[in-house]
Amino acid sequence: MENQPVNQAQQPLTPNNEINNQPANVLPKKSTDGLSIAAIILAFFIPIVGLILGIIAKVKSKNAGQKNTLATAAIIISSVIIVFVFLGFIFLFSALFNKCSELGPGVHYEDGVTYTCS
Repeated sequence: MENQPVNQAQQPLTPNNEINNQPANVLPKKSTDGLSIAAIILAFFIPIVGLILGIIAKVKSKNAGQKNTLATAAIIISSVIIVFVFLGFIFLFSALFNKCSELGPGVHYEDGVTYTCS
């Protein structure tokens, strides 16, 4: 017995390995898998791009009627990283402005760091 798929009607296979014009062993392809994977990777390195790609992948999968957990994860991870970066910048600039308010206007050297305050 040969290793051919068994069909209930026992129809012969065509040279393209097709039965009734349907390709054999073909699963439906999700069109947003590549976008979701790119979004989750970029979420860690370039979070704003990861967020945008995640949103695009989520919208495309929603329009196709599919659930896309990877895109949702990319959106969440990107958003959290963006918030932390934003809070880090606020903390950094507030510390810098606080130091300048202590030192006053001018150029100051303290512990090997040069502060230029106006």
